[in-house]
Amino acid sequence: MYSGGFYPRAVYACLNRSEAVCPRGIEDRSVCIDGDLGEVLKRLLQRRTDDAALEQR
Repeated sequence: MYSGGFYPRAVYACLNRSEAVCPRGIEDRSVCIDGDLGEVLKRLLQRRTDDAALEQR
């Protein structure tokens, strides 16, 4: 089991198509995204653009 080592407040992130998993023991500090990096980035950028447009209204 991985305990986080020297960085107890660190967050583990995994982005992988069909195998987004995290080490046992740090599930509560993990973000796992099952998807394609290109698609995820495209959606994040679109969301940011949409949010910025809403703030200007």
